[in-house]
Amino acid sequence: MDLFIYVIKHILFFCAFISIGYVLGICVLHKLNYLHTVELCALSVALGWSILGFLLMVLGFLGVLRPLVIIPMVIIIFLPCFIRLLQGGFAFNLFQIISSVRNSSMAFKVIMMLFMLYGAILFWLCLYPPTVWDALSYHLPVAKEYLSQGKITLLPYLRFPAHPQMIEMFFAFALIWHSPTFTAITQYAMALILVTLIYSIGKRFWGRNAGVFSAVAFLFSPLVARLSTVPYVEIGTALFIFCAFYTLLLGTQEKNLHCMLLSGFFSGIALGCKYYSIIFLVFAWALTEIVYFKKIRQSQMLMCIFIALLIGLPWYLHNRFVTGDWFFPVFVNRASPEERIWEGWELRGLLGEMRGHGLGRNLKSLIMLPLNLLVRPMYFGGGPEIGAFGFLFLGSLFFIRKWRRLQITMIAIVISYTLVWFYNFQVIRYLLPILPLIFLLSSWALENFRISLRIMPTTLFWAVLITGVFFFNFPKMTGWVRGMGEVPLTDAEISSYLQRFLPSYSAIQFLNNIKEKNIIIYAFRDERLGFYCNHRVIGDWFGPAAYCKIIYPNIHNPSSLHNALQKLRVRYLLVTTELMGKRQIEALTKSFFKIVYSDSGCSAMKLL
Repeated sequence: MDLFIYVIKHILFFCAFISIGYVLGICVLHKLNYLHTVELCALSVALGWSILGFLLMVLGFLGVLRPLVIIPMVIIIFLPCFIRLLQGGFAFNLFQIISSVRNSSMAFKVIMMLFMLYGAILFWLCLYPPTVWDALSYHLPVAKEYLSQGKITLLPYLRFPAHPQMIEMFFAFALIWHSPTFTAITQYAMALILVTLIYSIGKRFWGRNAGVFSAVAFLFSPLVARLSTVPYVEIGTALFIFCAFYTLLLGTQEKNLHCMLLSGFFSGIALGCKYYSIIFLVFAWALTEIVYFKKIRQSQMLMCIFIALLIGLPWYLHNRFVTGDWFFPVFVNRASPEERIWEGWELRGLLGEMRGHGLGRNLKSLIMLPLNLLVRPMYFGGGPEIGAFGFLFLGSLFFIRKWRRLQITMIAIVISYTLVWFYNFQVIRYLLPILPLIFLLSSWALENFRISLRIMPTTLFWAVLITGVFFFNFPKMTGWVRGMGEVPLTDAEISSYLQRFLPSYSAIQFLNNIKEKNIIIYAFRDERLGFYCNHRVIGDWFGPAAYCKIIYPNIHNPSSLHNALQKLRVRYLLVTTELMGKRQIEALTKSFFKIVYSDSGCSAMKLL
């Protein structure tokens, strides 16, 4: 019964999150010259989320990012839009979609059943408390701290103290409801809307079967599936980038000012999500301008870019104000770096760590890149592989009967973005923005292949392929579920689950019961603990509390270590026996530190 209530609670949040986006967006998008209801609904939800994220950002910069402000704001905006929705007759789009599926062929119904089964597995994976590294290191602590302080502010002790943080605004919205698993639900919802938009653009330009395959194969990619179930920012960023590209295409081909304005707004939201969105959008704008030069209206393109810069600029102004660097820390000047909050060697060290992934940046590595991404993804920042079906677009070069502007633009964007990625940060999940284009091109290649060889009826051909993709990836998904174990529900189960991934979690539980205010805890090489701690946790490889500044120079001198920690106003030192060693811990507790909690794996020491 407890599990049933737990699942229902997450379903309700998922439905509410989707509904808020739909209602806010449909009132703006109903004038769009949409091809089908699915396209209208998906774009409406994405636009509504963009509006919500932008409003949350404004509240954060105004210093009123608090539940007592956010909830009334959402209600005040939602209700008039909902009333207008009912009066305008747009409330029944869902029934139209269900009716169209019901009238579809049996093969299409089977595909939808497989899709729903796969989606249910992904939803189940969202029910586990987040434990992934980057989410606990800075994505979720940022949202938690902003919500706690009620404003967007500088957090110098995190790995990335300043960067575009639009997706973190959605995490803050999810954390209002006191459930960290809701943050993963936001990314799951965004993944489904992204999949729906991939289907929509595929159907618009290549037909429904190609659209279905593109969407399903994208979601079935192990990399996409994994990122859809954890509170990372890549799925949300890819969604808004794709929306910007989608509406840019519609505006360009139809010379529609409304679509170009939407593209500018989506682009601005994407710019506020992550730096690499700049790379994609610059290539998209430039290549669209080149390929569609005779069809495009220059004034509309300029207006699109202007709106994008206007919407996305606040995050970069914030970066410049608090760090002295517009793109902290990506474009640090190695000769005379800005040292407003970090020292130059730290910035270079962080960039070096980010650039340390991959298998080389020479011509041989470039030629072998598709194969390496397929069979050795662990060398590209870890994470699952893209999936073999993602590379089928390469076959399009051999089966093209007639080059079209859309395919040329998409292939050029994929190649250009990949080259920039290859010579910079070879982290596999940073390729996510181009994966929708890659899978769409894969469908195009397969359709050309089917037509060239004249094999199988169209629907049967795509049904066989999608079923094959499903059963190829299904064992991996079920393996993930088995590896996670049962969904933890009670406090004891959650504690036991988190202890598997966070060895110091038991010490954090003890420290959470301390009633002192404004406690600062220094966690030695365990910076992921901040999100689950009721107090402030500092310490990282970089920043003002870097281990090499605080711990390593003073490790054999308890007095010096005590003084260094006191300068940071640290009250408790948290260490693991594996990293510090039992003898060193005993040496520290002889005079300047007192052990207040200890088990076989970790110790919490109070500064005397």
